[in-house]
Amino acid sequence: MPDSPEQQITQLAVRTLQLAADIHAASAHLEASADRYVREARYDLYDAHQDALDTARQMLGITTAWRVADASPGEGAAAASPERHLRGLAVRGVDLARDICVLSATLKAADERDQQAGWWLAAAANTARCIPRGILQAALILQRIASVPADACRMDMPVCPVHGGTLVESGRRTWCEVTGCPHAWDYCRSDIPCPAPVTHQLATTTGQTRRVCAGHSITERRRGAHPTPLDVARP
Repeated sequence: MPDSPEQQITQLAVRTLQLAADIHAASAHLEASADRYVREARYDLYDAHQDALDTARQMLGITTAWRVADASPGEGAAAASPERHLRGLAVRGVDLARDICVLSATLKAADERDQQAGWWLAAAANTARCIPRGILQAALILQRIASVPADACRMDMPVCPVHGGTLVESGRRTWCEVTGCPHAWDYCRSDIPCPAPVTHQLATTTGQTRRVCAGHSITERRRGAHPTPLDVARP
């Protein structure tokens, strides 16, 4: 005997809650990282987690079946590769939204009582489509963090390689505010340590030295520091 519409909706809601729990576990895994940039990547998971919960609430509200109050995180939440795990969660989010849409269409074509449930379920499907967005954004940030070479500048503040501290960020884009400067990126440069190659050596306030890129050497020079080109600084 096939499952009733109520049972099918509840099963989809359970899957949504499990996805929300795994997103939350993935966020906690990132928060435990020693790398500040990896920790901050978790913020994009908050909206995805909330969207998953809202989707589940919409579906469970159709049948008033709040039998699943909390979902336990899946065993695979703390995967070896956080980026790969997040991409897996995003795929599950897409599959979930698709299945909700399919059931919604089925119920809309059924009898009058089930048709109403189908239209309500369509609203849940619209919310579910938003779930993968934040997950994939966090995965992209992790991918960019991992791609920064270990011997790169890795300073915190993003800079223009030509003009120094003249970057502006808005709408997940970054660009140099100097008129005519071509340097722009389709992501927030502040999400990652500076990936530019080192060109100068800089004395810190503690008497130590560190290597920085051309853009950061410009910024530090404006602050009164005296960066030395590496070809001069090397013995």
